[in-house]
Formats: sequence, C-alpha cells, structure tokens
Amino acid sequence: MVRVQEAEAVLSGYAEYDEFVADTTEPQVRVAFLAEGDVREFKVLSLHLKDVDSNGKADFLVDTLYALDRLKPERPLVVALTFYGSTPHHGISYLDSKGKTRYFTLGESGMDGSLELTEF
Repeated sequence: MVRVQEAEAVLSGYAEYDEFVADTTEPQVRVAFLAEGDVREFKVLSLHLKDVDSNGKADFLVDTLYALDRLKPERPLVVALTFYGSTPHHGISYLDSKGKTRYFTLGESGMDGSLELTEF
C-alpha cells in the first residue's frame, strides 16, 4: 500500500529519499509517496483524460514518467509536480501483493486541499 503527503510535512523523519521532477510549471508542489511494506514496480504516471462513461468513470491514457523497482518504507519518493484544476494529470501504479497492477490518480481534495490517491 502507498500513501501520499506533502513532502515538507514528512521528510524530517527520513534519512534518505529519492526525488523526481515531473513538472516545472509554477506553482510547483512537492509530494512524498510513502510505502507501507515493500512496493514492487512503482511508477509515477502522466495521465491524459480519454473518456468518461455514463457512470462518471474516467478512462485515462497513461504514460510512465519515472519508475522504481521497489518503493521501500525507509526511503520515500518525493515528486515535484503541478496540479492543473480538478482533472488529474498525474498518478501512480504498482504491483499489489497478488501481482495485480493497481492504478491511482493523484489529486487535491476539494474540501481541504489535502492530497488524495483514487483508484481507477
């Protein structure tokens, strides 16, 4: 399982972390992806909205921006990126414990601005 938080809020608790710049457009945000247990085949994704079905489920074109063989609990990944409105433009994927690839959009809550991962 992976969770996301603002990088500045959590980095003081880690001796090391990896870092990737996904987007240099301002205003830039630094987010930290934190693993709960070893996470295999972790990827940072660029998402392009392809379609939305009649039930409101979004379908995205997905491109890999950055990949790690493993995201480990002791070494988070910090990603610098930009949020563009309410449509997700970035996401992640990883292999779960059953070997299934799971995909998530990265967004900000419309209620309080907190970071959210939503499976798609």
